[in-house]
Amino acid sequence: MKKRKLLILTMIAMLIVGGSYAAYPFLASMNPSMKANAEIPSVSIKEMKPGSYKISAHSRSVEYFQGYKSVVMLVKRLDGRIDAWSLLARNGEVGLPDYHWWQVYIDCKNFGPAVIDGVIDETKPITCHDDLEKKYGISNNRWKWSIDGRSLTKYLNDMERIEGSVKGDHYVLYPNR
Repeated sequence: MKKRKLLILTMIAMLIVGGSYAAYPFLASMNPSMKANAEIPSVSIKEMKPGSYKISAHSRSVEYFQGYKSVVMLVKRLDGRIDAWSLLARNGEVGLPDYHWWQVYIDCKNFGPAVIDGVIDETKPITCHDDLEKKYGISNNRWKWSIDGRSLTKYLNDMERIEGSVKGDHYVLYPNR
């Protein structure tokens, strides 16, 4: 009886070990390939400190009409959270929306949250800091969004959020843009 019990336990152990070795290639194939991982759009956040922002192109930046490309604005809040917003830009200027973000009205060279003493003031809106009155004869009050991307005027849509996550020194953008 002891030999039989020992043989059964040995057989069970061998099945578990053998099953693990047989399942490994199958389970490993479920992860994305190295090529797929390399093509995931991401933006470096290595130099970003809490209370800063940056506007950057990414690897999946798409060209739209009239030379506008999709870019991402990353805002690193004072508490360390990162928000990502989809914008259109050309020649280093952000295209401000007419109503929808895909419908550019005018360009803004200095777009983003208010920065005071090198740190974002989260109580002030994200807006164009150019003198649009002088440049286009239009008031800057038309283009304002809260730090959460909600429109502060009734004429514009909210900013388009890009979902993502922090992986090391990069913010990985989930596939929408």
